[in-house]
Amino acid sequence: MNYPLTCAQRRLTLWLVGISLFAGFALTEDDQQLKEGKSSIKTEKSTPKNWKEKAKLKIGMESASSFSINHTGYIVCGKHDDPSGTFLNTLWAYDNKTNLWSKKKDFPGKGREWAVAFSIGTTGYYGTGWNGTVLNDFWSYSALEDTWEKLKNIPIGRRAGVAFSIGEKGYISTGWNNGHMLNDLWEYSTSKDEWKKLKNLPGKPRQMALGFSINSKGYVGLGLSKKSLSDLWEFSPESNSWEKRLSLVNMPSYYGCAFVIGNNVYISTGANEKHVLETWCFNSISNKWIQKESFPGRGRHGAVSFSFEDSGVIAAGWNQKDPRFVDVWQFKP
Repeated sequence: MNYPLTCAQRRLTLWLVGISLFAGFALTEDDQQLKEGKSSIKTEKSTPKNWKEKAKLKIGMESASSFSINHTGYIVCGKHDDPSGTFLNTLWAYDNKTNLWSKKKDFPGKGREWAVAFSIGTTGYYGTGWNGTVLNDFWSYSALEDTWEKLKNIPIGRRAGVAFSIGEKGYISTGWNNGHMLNDLWEYSTSKDEWKKLKNLPGKPRQMALGFSINSKGYVGLGLSKKSLSDLWEFSPESNSWEKRLSLVNMPSYYGCAFVIGNNVYISTGANEKHVLETWCFNSISNKWIQKESFPGRGRHGAVSFSFEDSGVIAAGWNQKDPRFVDVWQFKP
């Protein structure tokens, strides 16, 4: 025999139906996010004191370039904090073990900002940039001898590009050249001192992106096109091919910093509609993003970063409201 439902039973039935419909909607939304490459982003409660302030720079600067060799990070050129906005040609070295800064031999080329740098072995490589005009010169620095050497120019100059190294070769991509955003990729052979054009980045042309390498792969992502970007692309030099990885949809940004520790890259600072303080970690094996402890310093763009074996460092930068920064922050997972 069927009995009529009481008011309480009817309310319970409607509530259960609503939950079922919501669950169905959530599943559909998750399926759509998975299709778009969003669903693997996770948030992790940050443990305090991942960040620690270290010895300050001797002068404030922004839009410099950086590379790391063993336990030493190097900052080259950039723009100084004075009324004229002087383009620097200085080279500063930070010892991650002793927490000390030392002045190295000045860069012999023209002072500049928005250049690119990478390292291979005990040699740093530096070039391109902007000092009122787009530059395409390229140089090497010997950390053992504290000397600079002029190398073959990259065929297409640029400002605000990215660079990374894999094995004995370096790579330069993206940037801006006389009104045009770039998505090209150039490979530099250290043994031959020559450049080779490779397959273009499949994503949008951009500037102020991030470039880094993990093991035998290179990565280019985020940056500024007509708006802030969140995509991430992986480059395989063996096949000269690109593969799209999971986008950082939670934090599209440009002109930030990235440092690599093991199989992970950590991304922080930079700008979108406002300056970014969040820190996100991408694992190259799991293809997932996890939020970490936020950057504790002032919001900024145009900072530099170093990658060390067990830590990363972010230094310098600018935010229009403060003098160019001298603070230095170390992150340990």
